Amino acid sequence: MKILRFVFATILVLIVGFDQLAAQIPRTLSYQGVLTDAEGNPRDGDQQLTFCLYTSSAGGTPIWCETKTLPVRNGLFSTVLGEQTPFGAAVKFDQQYWLGIQVGNEPELAPRIALTSVGYSFSSLHADTASVSVASLADTTWRHSGANIYRPNGNVGIGTTGPANALQIGSMGGTGYSGNELAIGDGTNVFAIDVTSGRTNFYANGNYTFVPSGGTGNVGIGVTVPEANLHVRATPEQIGLMVEGRAGQWGATIGGNGTNGASYGLQVTGGTTASDVAVRVTDALNTRELFRIRGDGNVGIGTTNPEYPLVVNGDAFFAGTTSARVLEIRGGSDLAEPFEISESQPIPKGALVIIDEENPGQLKLSHQAYDKRVAGVVSGAGGINPGLTLTQQGVMEGGQNVALSGRVYALATAANGPIKPGDLLTTSDVPGHAMKATDRELWPGAVIGKAMSGLEKGEGLVLVLVNLQ
Repeated sequence: MKILRFVFATILVLIVGFDQLAAQIPRTLSYQGVLTDAEGNPRDGDQQLTFCLYTSSAGGTPIWCETKTLPVRNGLFSTVLGEQTPFGAAVKFDQQYWLGIQVGNEPELAPRIALTSVGYSFSSLHADTASVSVASLADTTWRHSGANIYRPNGNVGIGTTGPANALQIGSMGGTGYSGNELAIGDGTNVFAIDVTSGRTNFYANGNYTFVPSGGTGNVGIGVTVPEANLHVRATPEQIGLMVEGRAGQWGATIGGNGTNGASYGLQVTGGTTASDVAVRVTDALNTRELFRIRGDGNVGIGTTNPEYPLVVNGDAFFAGTTSARVLEIRGGSDLAEPFEISESQPIPKGALVIIDEENPGQLKLSHQAYDKRVAGVVSGAGGINPGLTLTQQGVMEGGQNVALSGRVYALATAANGPIKPGDLLTTSDVPGHAMKATDRELWPGAVIGKAMSGLEKGEGLVLVLVNLQ
């Protein structure tokens, strides 16, 4: 059998230690050699050569092979290993390799050639050291797994030499942040994230800013233990929650669950005194208050001091006009208007009053029968209150409410005969009392209205449908 002698000439090995650099540096080897026969005569012509890499100098299984036909001229040939069959993941060039060469179907040439580095490849020592560091099994050093780089224990610092947190960026400028998962600071302002008791806490300069509570699903802002889905607690002189809308959009939409009768769309808990404000709405510039709900439940529109359950007030900016498709009044049954009384003593409720000729705009107690100056009945007798009161603040206010229309209880006397439902009523000689109107010539202009209940004798209260005529 003819023996071929292989003479090694030159091998250039480029070692790449990090997988991340594979896309930047070619993973190939330049190789040249001399091929002779058993007598040392150079070979010529095309030759089929197979190149394999091993992790041992003899025996074993190759970790890479490539077969190609190369031209041989006067025994010389050259090639680039890895350009036809790329080096796989198993070829990391992180240990000693041996190159085996086979000509045609003949046995592999011996001995195998140990790969060595070219001179300039020693500048890759830094990368090689990093590779060793990554591969270290110590808990305080970096490791890598595939595309991931990690360290099992210890803290990581950026901009600080003594990190007290799992990841710390910059200086904390103080204590109290050790043990947080993440802390970012510049020595004055600090932001930190801490995972404790099944929840994640967000801090800003030592204060809780955002606390998603584990298990309950509640979120707290400014509070450590949120008691609602969203619990916001304001510090003194701060606004707890501000919602701003944009043009054509709602700032916030709040709605209850229609399938659950116990569900509230919005619940506002007022204060303990009238000076507390439960809800306050201002204009866009926050210069004028439009709407307020006091701590005692009174609602004011156009006023900051509603003295009744609902007060709609007009001013230079707010007309105070109220519009409703249907208005249902359930607090009273008559339409009344406050009038000033010229007499020094208050007039009893249910009494008939007449126009005081000597005091324009004022009323006084009736004293004679069929008085054409009759104006109405003082509201409030028999437990029936005015349903609607007409007044103008600062102009026509004060005095006693006098029913001008509707149902009202009036003081009455049966001196002119028993009163029956449907009878017309007029003034009588008994001060403030109504009586049955029987004189058709006298009653025009003196009738106060119609009786809706009766009075057989004496004096008492009669329900009257007020209708001046």
